[in-house]
Amino acid sequence: MTTSEIRNRLADYAAGGLESAERAAIEAALARDPALRAELQRWEALRGAVRRTLASVVPPAGMAERIRAALSGRASDRFRRRRWVVRLSFSGMAAAAVVLLAFLVWPQTAGATSVEATGFANIFRRCALTHCHNALAVTPDGETALAQVRRCASFHCPLPDLARGGEYVLTGACQCPPDKRVKVVHAIYRSRAPGGEVISVFAVDRPIALCTHGKQCAHCPCGGPRRYREAVDGDVTILSWDEAGRTFVVAAQMPRAKLTHLLDGVTLTAGGCGGSADRAARQERAGGGG
Repeated sequence: MTTSEIRNRLADYAAGGLESAERAAIEAALARDPALRAELQRWEALRGAVRRTLASVVPPAGMAERIRAALSGRASDRFRRRRWVVRLSFSGMAAAAVVLLAFLVWPQTAGATSVEATGFANIFRRCALTHCHNALAVTPDGETALAQVRRCASFHCPLPDLARGGEYVLTGACQCPPDKRVKVVHAIYRSRAPGGEVISVFAVDRPIALCTHGKQCAHCPCGGPRRYREAVDGDVTILSWDEAGRTFVVAAQMPRAKLTHLLDGVTLTAGGCGGSADRAARQERAGGGG
């Protein structure tokens, strides 16, 4: 086998396929070629990442069967005529199916509602900058303020706590939606420093796709634990990320690098918002027991 042929079969080798003679030839080549060993490690790392992804999600019913059917029915004649196209073995097809399955069920894109970033920027300007719209009657008092938001919110969700480090204080909260199709809890944080920043933190009631002019915003470069999508509306930076089965959005007059650095140090509250819903459920249970 030539080096090119071996490279074309490394994915199959990593998947545990191939005949014993081919595997022996590849193993001999791996023993003498560090570049081939590095390439094999990349294939094995990819398979491991796919396995971890699939372990964390539940694919739609029948998805695997549909992928297998699609793969088995698309052995195109034009591909077979091209010498540079490698014929996929059974194990290669299985690997392709796994990668495609992981892409199709990735939580970020499943059932997301498209929402324009400018809607969040407008709520930030109107309810946080112009005046503090404290419709949920929050008393600026650290953890007590966040507990008030939990009790008064109309749906249950965790909420990023920017006040935990002491630099910011939660001064108000409302539920003014950036889009009539979604519900949000909007927490307004202000820096304790005179003339400091104002930051709007939105917990959305579902996964959304942050968009600009109908096109989903791209991920911004960041080295922290979260992957943020970024939009800019005038002087307002808007970031979104997915966590705990929903989307969170932050808007501020702040450079993206400074804002992502701040958010990377923030955790979601252990409890949840949605005290109104919780109280209703408790009252219903109490009524049923009476």
